Amino acid sequence: MGCGASHHYETPPAAASPEVAPAAAPAAAAVEAAPAAPAAATSPEVAPAAAVEAGPSKKGYVYGFFDLKNAEEFKTVYSPMAEPTLEPYGGKFIMKHALVPAMAAKMGMKESKGFGTTGQMAFMLEFESFEKAMGWFTGPEYAAVLEKRDEVADFKMAVVEGGPITPGAGLVVGFFDLKDPKEFKEVYSPMAEPTLDPYGGKFAIKHALAPEMAAKMGMKESKGFGATGQMAFVLQFADFEKAMGWFTGSEYAAVLEKRDQVADFRMAVVQAMG
Repeated sequence: MGCGASHHYETPPAAASPEVAPAAAPAAAAVEAAPAAPAAATSPEVAPAAAVEAGPSKKGYVYGFFDLKNAEEFKTVYSPMAEPTLEPYGGKFIMKHALVPAMAAKMGMKESKGFGTTGQMAFMLEFESFEKAMGWFTGPEYAAVLEKRDEVADFKMAVVEGGPITPGAGLVVGFFDLKDPKEFKEVYSPMAEPTLDPYGGKFAIKHALAPEMAAKMGMKESKGFGATGQMAFVLQFADFEKAMGWFTGSEYAAVLEKRDQVADFRMAVVQAMG
């Protein structure tokens, strides 16, 4: 269920590299649940064989992508306003990765690959629990800076729950919409799951973002902002090279045609902070 062969980003040219400090989160009045799932009668078992760690080890995350409108103001005005809003909820950045090659080079980051429309930057915030993440996302502290955020950047993101992310791990992060839920579950997932094995990949996060789908799958109801998708997912690998090896490898390339028949993915290969 990850990404694939056609590695392209539809991102506007990056003016200046931002210090992607904390302010990665939702837009003001528009802190809405992710777009509702198009009439999918069946909820997908998103790669059942690769189970997310369960129990008390689960954490809350806010992750997604963004494009800069004003890189200088993002760095000098918005980030200093937004970072302190994390503190009451114990939130912290565990991933910031530039997806535009020139921006990644300028910021000293490894060059990413991706598929679908993502953004110039990927980010992930971690909280001790889903409730803490949701508290921050919907809280008054962050609400106070949303107007400035929307002046300087264009975000798409979601609040999700998942297993721990290892520092320095390679990740494939993204969202997708289903075209054919039955075929996704019965044909694509059984084809795609085994492609992770040679690279040691596993699911850290699978979270339904459409409320009805989340209820049917026994997941907590998420909130999000921007065009994300029906489902959120994060794959975790030992390092960036393993993640990139899977993403560009022959095993996964063999199932991409079927993937694109049954779902519409937006995703990128990134590295967690060490």
